[in-house]
Amino acid sequence: MTQFVVGREYSLASLRYWAGRIKAEDHSGIERNSVPLAKLVRTDTSAPCSREELVVEVGRARVRVGAGFEPSVLRAVLQLLEQLGTGATP
Repeated sequence: MTQFVVGREYSLASLRYWAGRIKAEDHSGIERNSVPLAKLVRTDTSAPCSREELVVEVGRARVRVGAGFEPSVLRAVLQLLEQLGTGATP
């Protein structure tokens, strides 16, 4: 922690205080809207491509995201995949 606070606007004592306070709080009633770990899959970059896109993998599902996508739509798709339980792959 000592190295983390170097050059920051707070002290090590302050960081320790807030870390302890957060740990002590009861977080059991908080609903967490999390998305399983997503993995970026790079496609062959040597081949010319007419548009930029990336592929997001969530469990066993793959989502192709093109240039100019709507972040809210991607968020909704990722939440739906989580709800459907796409099954995590090792």
